[in-house]
Amino acid sequence: MPDLAGRTAQTLVHLLRTRAADRPEHIPHVYSEYGDKQNVELSYQRLDQNARAVAARLAGLCSPGDRVLLLYPPGLEFNAGFWGCLYAGVIGVPVAPPQLSKLEAGVARMRAIAANSDARVLLTDSPTAERLREALPLIGGFEHVRILATDDLQDGEAEEWRPVSVSGNTVAYLQYSSGSTGAPKGVALTHASVLANLRVIGTAVGITEESRVVSWLPTFHDMGLISAVLLPISADITTFQMAPLAFVQRPHRWLRMIAEVGATTSVAPNFAYDLCVRRITEPQMSELDLSGWDAAMCGAEPIRPATLDRFADMFAVCGFRRQALYPCYGLAETTLMVTGGPLGTGMRTAWADPDALASDRFRRDVDPRHGRLLASSGGMLAGMQVRIADAESLEVLPDGRIGGIFVSGDSVAQGYWNNPEATADCFNVRLNGAEGLFLSTGDLGFLQDGQLWVTGRRKDLIIVDGGNHYPQDIEATAAASHPAVQPNGCAAFQFEDGALGLVVEVNRRYRVATHLQPAADGGSVVLSAELEQAIRQSVSVAHNLRVDRLYLVRPRTIPLTSSGKIQRNLCRTLALDGALEERSAVAEQRAAADPVGRL
Repeated sequence: MPDLAGRTAQTLVHLLRTRAADRPEHIPHVYSEYGDKQNVELSYQRLDQNARAVAARLAGLCSPGDRVLLLYPPGLEFNAGFWGCLYAGVIGVPVAPPQLSKLEAGVARMRAIAANSDARVLLTDSPTAERLREALPLIGGFEHVRILATDDLQDGEAEEWRPVSVSGNTVAYLQYSSGSTGAPKGVALTHASVLANLRVIGTAVGITEESRVVSWLPTFHDMGLISAVLLPISADITTFQMAPLAFVQRPHRWLRMIAEVGATTSVAPNFAYDLCVRRITEPQMSELDLSGWDAAMCGAEPIRPATLDRFADMFAVCGFRRQALYPCYGLAETTLMVTGGPLGTGMRTAWADPDALASDRFRRDVDPRHGRLLASSGGMLAGMQVRIADAESLEVLPDGRIGGIFVSGDSVAQGYWNNPEATADCFNVRLNGAEGLFLSTGDLGFLQDGQLWVTGRRKDLIIVDGGNHYPQDIEATAAASHPAVQPNGCAAFQFEDGALGLVVEVNRRYRVATHLQPAADGGSVVLSAELEQAIRQSVSVAHNLRVDRLYLVRPRTIPLTSSGKIQRNLCRTLALDGALEERSAVAEQRAAADPVGRL
Protein backbone atom coordinates (compact mmCIF):
# COMPACT_ATOMS: atom_id res chain seq x y z
CA MET A 1 0.00 0.00 0.00
CA PRO A 2 1.24 3.58 -0.63
CA ASP A 3 3.04 5.23 2.26
CA LEU A 4 0.67 8.00 3.35
CA ALA A 5 1.42 8.15 7.08
CA GLY A 6 4.68 10.06 6.67
CA ARG A 7 2.92 12.74 4.62
CA THR A 8 -0.51 12.94 6.22
CA ALA A 9 0.00 12.28 9.93
CA GLN A 10 -1.11 15.23 12.07
CA THR A 11 0.78 14.14 15.16
CA LEU A 12 3.74 11.91 15.97
CA VAL A 13 1.40 9.62 17.92
CA HIS A 14 -0.79 9.18 14.85
CA LEU A 15 2.35 8.44 12.82
CA LEU A 16 3.62 5.56 14.97
CA ARG A 17 0.16 4.13 15.64
CA THR A 18 -0.43 3.97 11.88
CA ARG A 19 2.93 2.32 11.26
CA ALA A 20 2.28 -0.28 13.97
CA ALA A 21 -1.13 -1.06 12.47
CA ASP A 22 0.01 -1.21 8.85
CA ARG A 23 3.41 -2.92 9.18
CA PRO A 24 3.74 -4.32 12.71
CA GLU A 25 6.74 -6.57 11.95
CA HIS A 26 8.87 -3.97 10.14
CA ILE A 27 12.15 -3.12 11.92
CA PRO A 28 12.85 0.66 11.97
CA HIS A 29 15.63 0.41 14.58
CA VAL A 30 18.71 -1.80 14.76
CA TYR A 31 21.28 -1.15 17.49
CA SER A 32 24.80 -2.51 17.90
CA GLU A 33 26.93 -0.91 20.60
CA TYR A 34 30.22 -1.35 18.74
CA GLY A 35 28.86 -1.35 15.21
CA ASP A 36 29.41 -5.08 14.82
CA LYS A 37 26.84 -7.78 14.17
CA GLN A 38 25.62 -8.12 17.77
CA ASN A 39 22.32 -6.47 16.92
CA VAL A 40 19.23 -5.58 18.93
CA GLU A 41 16.15 -4.97 16.80
CA LEU A 42 12.97 -3.04 17.52
CA SER A 43 9.82 -3.47 15.43
CA TYR A 44 6.92 -1.05 15.02
CA GLN A 45 4.71 -3.40 17.02
CA ARG A 46 7.16 -3.68 19.89
CA LEU A 47 7.89 0.04 19.97
CA ASP A 48 4.18 0.83 20.05
CA GLN A 49 3.64 -1.67 22.88
CA ASN A 50 6.56 -0.26 24.89
CA ALA A 51 5.33 3.29 24.38
CA ARG A 52 1.82 2.40 25.56
CA ALA A 53 3.21 0.73 28.68
CA VAL A 54 5.32 3.78 29.55
CA ALA A 55 2.41 6.13 28.85
CA ALA A 56 0.07 4.10 31.06
CA ARG A 57 2.50 4.32 33.97
CA LEU A 58 3.09 8.04 33.40
CA ALA A 59 -0.65 8.66 33.57
CA GLY A 60 -0.47 7.77 37.27
CA LEU A 61 2.54 9.99 37.94
CA CYS A 62 1.79 13.22 36.09
CA SER A 63 -0.70 15.06 33.90
CA PRO A 64 -0.71 15.86 30.18
CA GLY A 65 1.56 18.82 29.52
CA ASP A 66 3.93 18.03 32.42
CA ARG A 67 7.63 17.74 31.64
CA VAL A 68 9.54 14.47 31.94
CA LEU A 69 13.33 14.12 31.79
CA LEU A 70 14.75 11.42 29.51
CA LEU A 71 18.19 10.32 30.69
CA TYR A 72 19.36 7.11 29.03
CA PRO A 73 22.67 5.49 28.15
CA PRO A 74 23.11 4.61 24.44
CA GLY A 75 20.65 1.99 23.25
CA LEU A 76 17.06 1.52 22.17
CA GLU A 77 15.45 1.93 25.60
CA PHE A 78 15.43 5.70 24.98
CA ASN A 79 12.88 5.11 22.22
CA ALA A 80 10.37 3.59 24.65
CA GLY A 81 10.69 6.55 27.00
CA PHE A 82 10.51 9.16 24.25
CA TRP A 83 7.46 7.70 22.51
CA GLY A 84 5.88 6.91 25.87
CA CYS A 85 5.94 10.61 26.69
CA LEU A 86 4.27 11.41 23.37
CA TYR A 87 1.58 8.79 23.95
CA ALA A 88 0.93 10.17 27.45
CA GLY A 89 0.67 13.75 26.21
CA VAL A 90 3.55 14.82 28.46
CA ILE A 91 6.55 16.77 27.20
CA GLY A 92 9.75 14.76 26.98
CA VAL A 93 13.04 16.49 27.78
CA PRO A 94 16.13 14.59 26.51
CA VAL A 95 19.19 15.29 28.67
CA ALA A 96 22.80 14.19 28.40
CA PRO A 97 24.08 11.79 31.06
CA PRO A 98 26.92 13.61 32.88
CA GLN A 99 30.37 12.41 31.83
CA LEU A 100 32.69 11.27 34.61
CA SER A 101 35.49 13.44 33.20
CA LYS A 102 33.23 16.52 33.31
CA LEU A 103 30.91 15.52 36.11
CA GLU A 104 30.46 18.92 37.73
CA ALA A 105 29.57 20.70 34.48
CA GLY A 106 27.24 17.86 33.40
CA VAL A 107 25.38 17.82 36.70
CA ALA A 108 25.05 21.63 36.67
CA ARG A 109 23.54 21.52 33.18
CA MET A 110 21.15 18.76 34.19
CA ARG A 111 20.08 20.68 37.27
CA ALA A 112 19.47 23.83 35.22
CA ILE A 113 17.34 21.92 32.71
CA ALA A 114 15.31 20.28 35.48
CA ALA A 115 14.68 23.67 37.09
CA ASN A 116 13.75 25.46 33.86
CA SER A 117 11.43 22.70 32.68
CA ASP A 118 10.01 22.05 36.18
CA ALA A 119 10.21 18.33 35.43
CA ARG A 120 8.48 15.97 37.87
CA VAL A 121 9.54 12.58 36.51
CA LEU A 122 12.80 11.18 35.13
CA LEU A 123 12.75 8.17 32.80
CA THR A 124 15.80 5.93 32.41
CA ASP A 125 16.87 2.27 32.47
CA SER A 126 17.29 0.08 35.57
CA PRO A 127 21.08 0.33 36.10
CA THR A 128 21.02 4.11 35.67
CA ALA A 129 17.97 4.44 37.92
CA GLU A 130 19.78 2.66 40.73
CA ARG A 131 22.75 5.01 40.49
CA LEU A 132 20.55 8.10 40.27
CA ARG A 133 18.52 7.18 43.33
CA GLU A 134 21.77 7.22 45.30
CA ALA A 135 23.31 10.30 43.66
CA LEU A 136 20.47 12.79 43.14
CA PRO A 137 19.69 13.37 46.84
CA LEU A 138 23.34 14.34 47.32
CA ILE A 139 23.36 16.64 44.30
CA GLY A 140 20.29 18.69 45.22
CA GLY A 141 17.72 20.26 42.92
CA PHE A 142 15.89 16.99 42.17
CA GLU A 143 13.83 16.63 45.36
CA HIS A 144 10.51 16.62 43.49
CA VAL A 145 11.62 14.35 40.62
CA ARG A 146 10.33 10.76 40.55
CA ILE A 147 12.59 8.18 38.85
CA LEU A 148 11.04 5.48 36.65
CA ALA A 149 12.99 2.68 34.98
CA THR A 150 11.10 1.94 31.77
CA ASP A 151 12.72 -1.46 31.19
CA ASP A 152 11.08 -2.71 34.42
CA LEU A 153 7.56 -2.29 33.03
CA GLN A 154 5.47 -5.31 32.11
CA ASP A 155 4.00 -5.87 28.65
CA GLY A 156 0.52 -6.12 30.10
CA GLU A 157 0.64 -2.49 31.23
CA ALA A 158 0.31 -1.44 27.59
CA GLU A 159 -3.34 -2.52 27.69
CA GLU A 160 -4.01 0.09 30.38
CA TRP A 161 -3.11 2.99 28.08
CA ARG A 162 -5.86 5.40 27.16
CA PRO A 163 -5.29 7.86 24.27
CA VAL A 164 -4.78 11.49 25.22
CA SER A 165 -5.96 14.34 23.04
CA VAL A 166 -3.04 16.00 21.22
CA SER A 167 -2.91 18.12 18.07
CA GLY A 168 -0.33 19.50 15.71
CA ASN A 169 0.03 22.57 17.93
CA THR A 170 0.73 20.50 21.06
CA VAL A 171 4.31 20.73 22.30
CA ALA A 172 5.88 17.33 21.60
CA TYR A 173 9.22 17.72 23.41
CA LEU A 174 11.79 20.26 24.58
CA GLN A 175 15.16 20.24 22.85
CA TYR A 176 17.61 22.10 25.05
CA SER A 177 20.12 24.05 23.00
CA SER A 178 23.78 23.22 23.39
CA GLY A 179 24.59 26.46 25.20
CA SER A 180 27.69 27.34 23.15
CA THR A 181 27.14 31.05 23.80
CA GLY A 182 25.15 30.98 27.03
CA ALA A 183 22.90 28.98 29.32
CA PRO A 184 20.92 26.20 27.59
CA LYS A 185 17.40 27.13 26.53
CA GLY A 186 14.54 24.68 26.01
CA VAL A 187 13.25 24.85 22.43
CA ALA A 188 9.52 24.01 22.44
CA LEU A 189 8.85 21.85 19.39
CA THR A 190 5.30 21.01 18.37
CA HIS A 191 4.12 17.85 16.65
CA ALA A 192 3.48 19.89 13.49
CA SER A 193 6.94 21.50 13.38
CA VAL A 194 8.69 18.16 13.88
CA LEU A 195 6.64 16.41 11.21
CA ALA A 196 7.24 19.30 8.81
CA ASN A 197 11.01 19.07 9.22
CA LEU A 198 11.00 15.29 8.87
CA ARG A 199 9.31 15.73 5.50
CA VAL A 200 11.85 18.41 4.53
CA ILE A 201 14.74 16.07 5.38
CA GLY A 202 13.24 13.07 3.62
CA THR A 203 12.82 15.04 0.42
CA ALA A 204 16.18 16.84 0.63
CA VAL A 205 18.34 13.73 0.97
CA GLY A 206 16.28 11.58 -1.38
CA ILE A 207 14.95 9.08 1.16
CA THR A 208 13.17 6.14 -0.49
CA GLU A 209 11.97 2.76 0.74
CA GLU A 210 15.44 1.41 -0.16
CA SER A 211 17.29 3.94 2.00
CA ARG A 212 19.27 2.94 5.06
CA VAL A 213 20.66 5.32 7.67
CA VAL A 214 23.61 4.83 10.04
CA SER A 215 24.03 6.96 13.16
CA TRP A 216 26.38 7.07 16.15
CA LEU A 217 25.04 10.44 17.32
CA PRO A 218 23.61 10.69 20.85
CA THR A 219 19.82 10.75 20.91
CA PHE A 220 19.69 13.60 23.44
CA HIS A 221 21.09 15.84 20.68
CA ASP A 222 18.73 17.15 17.98
CA MET A 223 20.68 15.66 15.07
CA GLY A 224 20.79 12.23 16.70
CA LEU A 225 17.17 12.36 17.83
CA ILE A 226 15.88 13.22 14.37
CA SER A 227 18.12 10.91 12.32
CA ALA A 228 18.07 7.86 14.59
CA VAL A 229 14.73 8.01 16.42
CA LEU A 230 12.21 9.93 14.31
CA LEU A 231 13.30 9.76 10.67
CA PRO A 232 13.00 5.97 10.36
CA ILE A 233 9.38 6.16 11.59
CA SER A 234 8.51 9.10 9.35
CA ALA A 235 10.17 7.68 6.22
CA ASP A 236 9.35 4.02 6.97
CA ILE A 237 12.98 2.90 6.67
CA THR A 238 15.61 1.31 8.93
CA THR A 239 18.26 3.17 10.92
CA PHE A 240 21.31 1.36 12.28
CA GLN A 241 22.75 2.84 15.48
CA MET A 242 25.95 2.43 17.47
CA ALA A 243 27.21 4.00 20.69
CA PRO A 244 28.86 7.44 20.38
CA LEU A 245 31.85 6.33 22.44
CA ALA A 246 32.39 3.35 20.16
CA PHE A 247 32.90 5.74 17.26
CA VAL A 248 35.17 8.12 19.17
CA GLN A 249 37.37 5.24 20.34
CA ARG A 250 37.64 3.66 16.90
CA PRO A 251 36.30 5.87 14.07
CA HIS A 252 36.52 3.09 11.48
CA ARG A 253 33.52 1.44 13.16
CA TRP A 254 31.26 4.13 11.73
CA LEU A 255 32.42 3.59 8.16
CA ARG A 256 32.50 -0.18 8.62
CA MET A 257 28.83 -0.16 9.64
CA ILE A 258 27.96 2.05 6.65
CA ALA A 259 29.69 -0.45 4.37
CA GLU A 260 28.26 -3.59 5.97
CA VAL A 261 24.60 -2.53 6.01
CA GLY A 262 24.78 -0.70 2.68
CA ALA A 263 23.78 2.63 4.18
CA THR A 264 22.82 5.43 1.81
CA THR A 265 22.73 8.24 4.38
CA SER A 266 24.68 9.26 7.46
CA VAL A 267 25.24 12.59 9.17
CA ALA A 268 27.97 13.80 11.52
CA PRO A 269 29.73 17.00 12.60
CA ASN A 270 32.95 18.16 10.93
CA PHE A 271 35.14 16.70 13.69
CA ALA A 272 33.95 13.17 12.87
CA TYR A 273 35.22 13.36 9.29
CA ASP A 274 38.49 14.80 10.60
CA LEU A 275 38.81 11.95 13.10
CA CYS A 276 38.35 9.40 10.33
CA VAL A 277 41.13 10.98 8.26
CA ARG A 278 43.55 11.10 11.17
CA ARG A 279 42.93 7.72 12.76
CA ILE A 280 41.70 5.18 10.21
CA THR A 281 44.51 2.98 8.90
CA GLU A 282 45.10 1.48 5.45
CA PRO A 283 44.33 -2.09 6.63
CA GLN A 284 41.01 -0.82 8.02
CA MET A 285 40.26 0.97 4.74
CA SER A 286 40.81 -2.20 2.75
CA GLU A 287 37.63 -3.63 4.31
CA LEU A 288 35.42 -0.70 3.31
CA ASP A 289 33.05 -0.33 0.37
CA LEU A 290 31.51 3.15 0.57
CA SER A 291 30.19 3.25 -2.99
CA GLY A 292 26.57 3.12 -1.83
CA TRP A 293 26.86 6.16 0.47
CA ASP A 294 24.83 8.82 -1.38
CA ALA A 295 24.47 11.52 1.31
CA ALA A 296 27.48 12.11 3.57
CA MET A 297 25.88 14.92 5.53
CA CYS A 298 27.97 17.34 7.58
CA GLY A 299 26.52 19.91 9.98
CA ALA A 300 26.16 20.99 13.63
CA GLU A 301 29.48 22.87 13.76
CA PRO A 302 31.63 24.99 11.41
CA ILE A 303 32.28 23.07 8.20
CA ARG A 304 35.93 23.13 7.21
CA PRO A 305 36.36 22.55 3.46
CA ALA A 306 39.86 21.16 3.96
CA THR A 307 38.48 18.44 6.24
CA LEU A 308 35.88 17.22 3.75
CA ASP A 309 38.39 17.48 0.89
CA ARG A 310 40.84 15.24 2.75
CA PHE A 311 38.06 12.80 3.59
CA ALA A 312 36.92 12.57 -0.03
CA ASP A 313 40.48 12.12 -1.29
CA MET A 314 41.42 9.51 1.31
CA PHE A 315 38.35 7.31 0.93
CA ALA A 316 38.03 7.50 -2.84
CA VAL A 317 39.86 4.15 -2.94
CA CYS A 318 36.95 2.73 -0.91
CA GLY A 319 34.46 3.84 -3.54
CA PHE A 320 33.45 7.05 -1.80
CA ARG A 321 32.25 9.64 -4.30
CA ARG A 322 33.05 13.31 -3.76
CA GLN A 323 29.56 14.11 -5.06
CA ALA A 324 28.14 12.45 -1.94
CA LEU A 325 29.46 15.22 0.32
CA TYR A 326 26.43 17.05 1.68
CA PRO A 327 27.17 20.11 3.86
CA CYS A 328 24.02 21.39 5.52
CA TYR A 329 22.81 23.94 8.06
CA GLY A 330 20.24 23.74 10.80
CA LEU A 331 19.54 24.36 14.47
CA ALA A 332 17.25 23.14 17.24
CA GLU A 333 15.03 26.21 16.87
CA THR A 334 14.00 25.00 13.40
CA THR A 335 13.63 21.39 14.63
CA LEU A 336 16.79 20.56 12.66
CA MET A 337 17.48 21.16 8.97
CA VAL A 338 17.24 24.45 7.05
CA THR A 339 19.56 24.23 4.03
CA GLY A 340 21.47 21.56 2.16
CA GLY A 341 22.23 20.02 -1.20
CA PRO A 342 21.16 19.59 -3.89
CA LEU A 343 21.82 15.89 -3.47
CA GLY A 344 24.62 14.55 -5.65
CA THR A 345 26.31 17.90 -6.29
CA GLY A 346 28.98 17.58 -3.59
CA MET A 347 30.53 20.42 -1.63
CA ARG A 348 30.54 23.89 -3.16
CA THR A 349 33.45 26.14 -2.14
CA ALA A 350 34.64 29.67 -2.82
CA TRP A 351 37.78 31.65 -2.04
CA ALA A 352 36.82 34.84 -0.21
CA ASP A 353 38.78 38.06 0.16
CA PRO A 354 39.50 38.27 3.92
CA ASP A 355 39.56 42.08 3.86
CA ALA A 356 36.07 42.12 2.40
CA LEU A 357 34.88 39.60 4.99
CA ALA A 358 36.18 41.90 7.74
CA SER A 359 33.85 44.56 6.30
CA ASP A 360 30.84 42.23 6.15
CA ARG A 361 31.06 41.63 2.44
CA PHE A 362 31.82 38.62 0.29
CA ARG A 363 34.19 39.20 -2.60
CA ARG A 364 35.85 36.38 -4.47
CA ASP A 365 39.62 36.15 -4.12
CA VAL A 366 41.26 34.46 -7.06
CA ASP A 367 44.53 34.01 -5.18
CA PRO A 368 44.20 31.07 -2.73
CA ARG A 369 47.39 32.16 -0.96
CA HIS A 370 45.58 35.14 0.53
CA GLY A 371 41.95 34.10 0.46
CA ARG A 372 39.81 32.23 2.94
CA LEU A 373 38.19 29.06 1.65
CA LEU A 374 34.50 28.87 2.49
CA ALA A 375 32.08 25.96 2.15
CA SER A 376 28.46 26.46 1.23
CA SER A 377 25.82 24.97 3.52
CA GLY A 378 23.56 24.26 0.56
CA GLY A 379 20.43 25.77 -0.89
CA MET A 380 17.10 26.56 0.72
CA LEU A 381 14.89 23.52 1.14
CA ALA A 382 11.21 23.24 0.30
CA GLY A 383 9.06 25.04 2.86
CA MET A 384 11.99 26.98 4.35
CA GLN A 385 12.90 30.63 3.79
CA VAL A 386 16.27 32.17 4.61
CA ARG A 387 16.99 35.88 4.66
CA ILE A 388 20.14 37.81 5.53
CA ALA A 389 19.45 41.03 7.41
CA ASP A 390 21.27 43.66 9.42
CA ALA A 391 21.00 42.58 13.05
CA GLU A 392 20.24 46.12 14.24
CA SER A 393 18.07 47.71 11.55
CA LEU A 394 16.55 44.39 10.39
CA GLU A 395 16.95 45.56 6.80
CA VAL A 396 17.17 42.64 4.38
CA LEU A 397 20.59 42.63 2.72
CA PRO A 398 21.38 41.76 -0.91
CA ASP A 399 23.41 38.76 -1.99
CA GLY A 400 27.04 38.93 -0.95
CA ARG A 401 26.41 41.05 2.15
CA ILE A 402 27.11 39.42 5.51
CA GLY A 403 24.50 39.78 8.23
CA GLY A 404 22.31 37.83 10.59
CA ILE A 405 20.71 34.63 9.32
CA PHE A 406 16.91 34.67 9.68
CA VAL A 407 14.68 31.68 8.95
CA SER A 408 10.96 31.07 8.54
CA GLY A 409 8.91 27.98 7.77
CA ASP A 410 6.63 25.37 9.28
CA SER A 411 9.60 23.70 11.03
CA VAL A 412 10.30 26.70 13.28
CA ALA A 413 9.67 26.03 16.96
CA GLN A 414 7.07 27.68 19.16
CA GLY A 415 9.67 29.48 21.27
CA TYR A 416 11.82 28.89 24.36
CA TRP A 417 10.20 27.15 27.30
CA ASN A 418 9.61 29.35 30.31
CA ASN A 419 11.79 32.08 28.81
CA PRO A 420 9.59 34.87 27.37
CA GLU A 421 12.46 37.34 27.10
CA ALA A 422 14.63 35.08 24.93
CA THR A 423 11.56 34.08 22.91
CA ALA A 424 10.74 37.73 22.20
CA ASP A 425 14.33 38.39 21.12
CA CYS A 426 14.61 35.47 18.72
CA PHE A 427 11.16 34.44 17.48
CA ASN A 428 8.50 36.25 15.46
CA VAL A 429 10.89 38.88 14.12
CA ARG A 430 9.65 41.18 11.35
CA LEU A 431 12.22 42.11 8.72
CA ASN A 432 12.18 45.23 6.60
CA GLY A 433 11.92 43.90 3.07
CA ALA A 434 10.44 40.45 3.68
CA GLU A 435 6.93 39.23 4.42
CA GLY A 436 6.02 37.09 7.41
CA LEU A 437 7.70 36.34 10.73
CA PHE A 438 11.26 35.09 11.08
CA LEU A 439 13.50 33.39 13.60
CA SER A 440 16.77 35.13 14.43
CA THR A 441 19.28 32.28 14.49
CA GLY A 442 22.18 34.21 16.04
CA ASP A 443 24.40 33.02 13.18
CA LEU A 444 26.12 35.18 10.57
CA GLY A 445 26.37 34.48 6.87
CA PHE A 446 25.48 35.54 3.36
CA LEU A 447 23.56 34.31 0.33
CA GLN A 448 25.30 33.84 -2.99
CA ASP A 449 24.48 31.76 -6.06
CA GLY A 450 21.33 30.45 -4.36
CA GLN A 451 23.38 29.00 -1.50
CA LEU A 452 23.78 29.86 2.18
CA TRP A 453 27.34 30.51 3.36
CA VAL A 454 27.65 30.53 7.16
CA THR A 455 30.53 32.62 8.51
CA GLY A 456 30.13 32.31 12.29
CA ARG A 457 28.19 33.14 15.45
CA ARG A 458 27.27 36.77 16.13
CA LYS A 459 28.13 36.55 19.84
CA ASP A 460 31.51 34.96 19.09
CA LEU A 461 32.59 37.62 16.60
CA ILE A 462 35.94 39.26 17.41
CA ILE A 463 36.10 42.94 16.42
CA VAL A 464 39.51 44.63 16.27
CA ASP A 465 39.98 48.16 14.88
CA GLY A 466 36.58 47.97 13.24
CA GLY A 467 37.37 44.72 11.39
CA ASN A 468 35.48 41.48 11.95
CA HIS A 469 37.38 38.27 12.69
CA TYR A 470 35.81 34.85 13.12
CA PRO A 471 37.17 32.77 16.02
CA GLN A 472 37.09 29.51 14.07
CA ASP A 473 39.53 30.99 11.54
CA ILE A 474 41.97 32.04 14.26
CA GLU A 475 41.61 28.64 15.91
CA ALA A 476 42.34 26.82 12.65
CA THR A 477 45.46 28.92 12.12
CA ALA A 478 46.70 28.22 15.65
CA ALA A 479 46.02 24.48 15.26
CA ALA A 480 48.17 24.34 12.13
CA SER A 481 51.02 26.39 13.58
CA HIS A 482 52.90 23.56 15.32
CA PRO A 483 52.54 19.76 15.66
CA ALA A 484 52.38 20.13 19.45
CA VAL A 485 48.96 21.80 19.17
CA GLN A 486 46.06 19.41 19.73
CA PRO A 487 43.90 19.12 16.56
CA ASN A 488 40.58 20.92 17.12
CA GLY A 489 41.95 22.03 20.50
CA CYS A 490 41.90 25.83 20.30
CA ALA A 491 39.47 28.50 21.50
CA ALA A 492 39.66 32.17 20.52
CA PHE A 493 37.67 34.92 22.21
CA GLN A 494 37.76 38.60 23.09
CA PHE A 495 37.90 40.16 26.54
CA GLU A 496 35.82 43.21 27.41
CA ASP A 497 38.91 45.43 27.11
CA GLY A 498 39.31 44.28 23.49
CA ALA A 499 42.24 41.95 24.13
CA LEU A 500 42.40 38.76 22.07
CA GLY A 501 42.54 35.59 24.17
CA LEU A 502 43.57 32.20 22.81
CA VAL A 503 43.46 28.88 24.65
CA VAL A 504 45.57 26.13 23.06
CA GLU A 505 45.50 22.51 24.16
CA VAL A 506 48.85 20.74 23.86
CA ASN A 507 48.91 17.36 22.15
CA ARG A 508 49.39 14.65 24.75
CA ARG A 509 52.42 13.33 22.84
CA TYR A 510 54.29 16.48 23.82
CA ARG A 511 55.55 18.05 27.01
CA VAL A 512 55.96 21.81 27.18
CA ALA A 513 59.01 22.91 29.13
CA THR A 514 60.66 26.16 30.11
CA HIS A 515 64.09 24.75 29.27
CA LEU A 516 65.10 21.83 27.12
CA GLN A 517 65.99 18.44 28.60
CA PRO A 518 65.03 14.90 27.54
CA ALA A 519 61.46 14.05 28.49
CA ALA A 520 61.21 11.83 31.54
CA ASP A 521 58.84 9.49 29.69
CA GLY A 522 60.77 9.48 26.43
CA GLY A 523 58.19 11.63 24.64
CA SER A 524 58.74 14.82 22.66
CA VAL A 525 59.59 18.08 24.39
CA VAL A 526 58.90 21.55 23.05
CA LEU A 527 60.02 24.80 24.63
CA SER A 528 57.13 26.97 25.74
CA ALA A 529 58.78 30.01 24.16
CA GLU A 530 59.12 28.18 20.83
CA LEU A 531 55.50 27.02 20.83
CA GLU A 532 54.15 30.42 21.85
CA GLN A 533 56.19 32.13 19.13
CA ALA A 534 54.92 29.72 16.46
CA ILE A 535 51.29 30.33 17.47
CA ARG A 536 51.60 34.11 17.76
CA GLN A 537 53.49 34.43 14.49
CA SER A 538 51.00 32.29 12.57
CA VAL A 539 48.03 34.31 13.83
CA SER A 540 49.85 37.57 13.12
CA VAL A 541 50.73 36.62 9.54
CA ALA A 542 47.34 35.09 8.67
CA HIS A 543 45.05 37.58 10.40
CA ASN A 544 47.20 40.64 11.20
CA LEU A 545 46.22 40.18 14.84
CA ARG A 546 48.20 40.17 18.06
CA VAL A 547 47.39 37.41 20.55
CA ASP A 548 47.30 39.37 23.80
CA ARG A 549 46.79 36.47 26.20
CA LEU A 550 47.86 32.95 25.26
CA TYR A 551 47.10 29.96 27.47
CA LEU A 552 48.85 26.63 26.85
CA VAL A 553 46.76 23.99 28.60
CA ARG A 554 46.50 20.24 28.93
CA PRO A 555 44.16 18.20 26.68
CA ARG A 556 40.40 18.22 27.42
CA THR A 557 40.64 21.58 29.18
CA ILE A 558 38.53 23.55 26.71
CA PRO A 559 34.85 23.20 27.73
CA LEU A 560 32.51 21.82 25.09
CA THR A 561 28.75 21.68 24.81
CA SER A 562 26.89 18.38 24.82
CA SER A 563 27.15 18.38 21.02
CA GLY A 564 30.88 19.10 20.97
CA LYS A 565 30.85 22.84 20.26
CA ILE A 566 33.49 25.05 21.86
CA GLN A 567 32.14 27.18 24.71
CA ARG A 568 34.18 30.31 24.04
CA ASN A 569 32.32 32.46 26.54
CA LEU A 570 33.03 29.93 29.28
CA CYS A 571 36.70 29.88 28.23
CA ARG A 572 36.79 33.64 28.76
CA THR A 573 35.22 33.22 32.19
CA LEU A 574 37.76 30.54 33.13
CA ALA A 575 40.57 32.83 32.02
CA LEU A 576 39.24 35.73 34.10
CA ASP A 577 38.85 33.46 37.13
CA GLY A 578 42.42 32.18 36.82
CA ALA A 579 41.17 28.63 36.29
CA LEU A 580 43.20 28.10 33.13
CA GLU A 581 46.48 28.52 35.00
CA GLU A 582 45.52 25.46 37.03
CA ARG A 583 45.40 23.44 33.81
CA SER A 584 48.63 24.83 32.36
CA ALA A 585 50.64 22.48 30.16
CA VAL A 586 53.88 24.32 30.90
CA ALA A 587 56.23 22.58 33.34
CA GLU A 588 59.95 22.57 34.03
CA GLN A 589 61.76 19.38 33.03
CA ARG A 590 63.07 17.61 36.08
CA ALA A 591 64.72 14.35 36.94
CA ALA A 592 63.57 11.36 34.93
CA ALA A 593 61.62 9.93 37.85
CA ASP A 594 59.84 13.20 38.66
CA PRO A 595 56.23 13.05 37.38
CA VAL A 596 55.48 16.73 38.07
CA GLY A 597 53.88 18.50 35.15
CA ARG A 598 53.25 15.42 33.03
CA LEU A 599 50.27 15.50 30.67
